[in-house]
Amino acid sequence: MVQPNNGILMPQFGLGTFFQPSDSVCEQSCLTALKAGYRHIDTAHAYNDEAGVGRAVKESGRGNMDHQQTLADRIRGRKDIEGDRRDAGTASIGLH
Repeated sequence: MVQPNNGILMPQFGLGTFFQPSDSVCEQSCLTALKAGYRHIDTAHAYNDEAGVGRAVKESGRGNMDHQQTLADRIRGRKDIEGDRRDAGTASIGLH
């Protein structure tokens, strides 16, 4: 674990979801990683995979995991991030 300046502990190792060929492939790769013990998924709005990530998190039963979106997403504004959270079907998204 690492502790950025915001004080939140974050896993050092995670699954990046950039350049997945489809939403269903993203869902399967995330689910496989979560079953293997990953607790950190690095995604971004530009990847257009929020729904696949969200379905994998739900199916895995690991609601207490860390889900990271990039700083570029934070800059887009809260309204857009709220839409990403809805697309992912999660209660919250951690921004680190």
